[in-house]
Amino acid sequence: MDINLEIQTKKLELIHWLSSLNDLSIIDKISEIKKEEKTWWDDISEAEKKMIEEGEK
Repeated sequence: MDINLEIQTKKLELIHWLSSLNDLSIIDKISEIKKEEKTWWDDISEAEKKMIEEGEK
């Protein structure tokens, strides 16, 4: 199976499961995981961030 198709399948399974979930403690745990998610901004250096911010001005 293509890895992208496998990822999409797993995402859909999780969406289906989450949409039927009624356990608030599990929903809260998932929300905490989401808050911890890093973005590309977190991975770049301060110098790179400064250059981007200057470019936006």
